[in-house]
Amino acid sequence: MNKIQQWHLQDYILLITSLFFMLFLNGAIPFVTIPTLGQAIWTSGFARSIANGSWYNIFAHDFGIPQPAAIAFGLSGAWLESLFIRFGMAPFDAYSCMSAFWLMVAFFSAIKISDMFGAHRRLAILSGLLWMSMPIIWAHARYSMLSLGIALLSFYFLAVFNILNIESNPTKKFYFSDSLFHYRRYIRIHGRLYVYDVCNWGKHYFFFCIYSIIQAPS
Repeated sequence: MNKIQQWHLQDYILLITSLFFMLFLNGAIPFVTIPTLGQAIWTSGFARSIANGSWYNIFAHDFGIPQPAAIAFGLSGAWLESLFIRFGMAPFDAYSCMSAFWLMVAFFSAIKISDMFGAHRRLAILSGLLWMSMPIIWAHARYSMLSLGIALLSFYFLAVFNILNIESNPTKKFYFSDSLFHYRRYIRIHGRLYVYDVCNWGKHYFFFCIYSIIQAPS
């Protein structure tokens, strides 16, 4: 397990600078910019309608026939934006704050993963910035929640790593050699780590090796 690294002034400066640059690059500076316009209007319509109901409401009661409209995707964004609207924010300000929140979750998750794999604190911060600076994230801002979903892959991986306690197992760390670029990679890596646990419990390493060899070409 990695030793706990101490924070220094230079680390805080680098973290804050990287955080602001990441928000600027993604166009998600709260109260200043929004990542996109068209999808922001669409999401804000659902968020405003959700805010008109109870806090646990997930349907738009102000439009939709014959039943209240259910959002097709991006509920985590629209519902969070509705909370900001409840606090008195304008819809576009709420949308920028929602985007900034999820981008920061993805950013700090990427930093935590790098730290989990033994990276130095500053290198971990730069790794998180590198992940959040990829064009596959900010270039998909016009597709609303898709860019946030791609960015949050780091958060999804971090959840899996914590569940499987990957930080204390070098063998599991080795099987994180695949790319983070595709959603099917997420399922595949999760499956490999789960199969490793199953084989480890039964001490059937032979079957785990066969499974890894079969999955290697894909």
